Amino acid sequence: MGRSGGYDRQRERAPRRRVFGRKASRTLRPPRLHCRGLGVIRPREPARPSGPSVSANPTYRSRCPKLLPCLWQAFGMSQERHMAEARVDAFVAAVNSSSREPKPRKTIPELCRRSPVGHRGYYDWQIVPAKAGSWLVELASRLPYRWPLTFHTLISRYQFPSFCCGPLEFYSVGLDNPSDDCYELRTAVLRDPALVSVLWEHGYLPFARPEDSSYDPVCFRCVDVSGASEPAVVRIDHEEVLCSSRIRVDQVLSPGFHLLLEQMTAQLLAGTPGAA
Repeated sequence: MGRSGGYDRQRERAPRRRVFGRKASRTLRPPRLHCRGLGVIRPREPARPSGPSVSANPTYRSRCPKLLPCLWQAFGMSQERHMAEARVDAFVAAVNSSSREPKPRKTIPELCRRSPVGHRGYYDWQIVPAKAGSWLVELASRLPYRWPLTFHTLISRYQFPSFCCGPLEFYSVGLDNPSDDCYELRTAVLRDPALVSVLWEHGYLPFARPEDSSYDPVCFRCVDVSGASEPAVVRIDHEEVLCSSRIRVDQVLSPGFHLLLEQMTAQLLAGTPGAA
């Protein structure tokens, strides 16, 4: 065929050239795919996991959005526990280094018993570390409120007879037979149901008695206490409770048990008579 309208083999063999013209010098854009009837097809974005664990934030970061607050809360609780242990250890060391009044043999836990004093069955003693047994869990199950962290650390890590320190007389902890001493913690806090029921009803948890051996209970004020703080330590008039079923606070000994323990530790280290 001729060049004007026939078949031309050279034109078929010649490579087809693409001319960009003036647009060739411009910055090339990312290619877009076109499909007839569907318009522009864009690349699909990677799918994000769906479900209740996905955060509302458009940028998916974690499967547990509450993980960081939980870890921070656990870290805070661990720090409070370490501080309570250090506070209790300092108090125990101060008591053991001070002068202590000898006590009858049967009122001293076996691990705390030291050398005899005189010939009347009295022994010297000291506070010793010992892990609490099942009695602590059983006692806690019978109480309407939990022990404050610092006090729980003391009775769960140490054994001791009843002794006076500052404005308190602590009940003994660790006796094999609680009936040997009426001032053993398990016996003392539940000894008088008429007194205890009124105290519990009004949010007070007895744990000690005054150093003057009065029948007034020394209690934790467990009402209106935030999660991180420890309850105040108060002295309650026992006659008002037993005669009128009412609460009358005779004295606020401390706004928190941990503060009271620090105060007694400082007094012992300064040489103020506090343990007997």
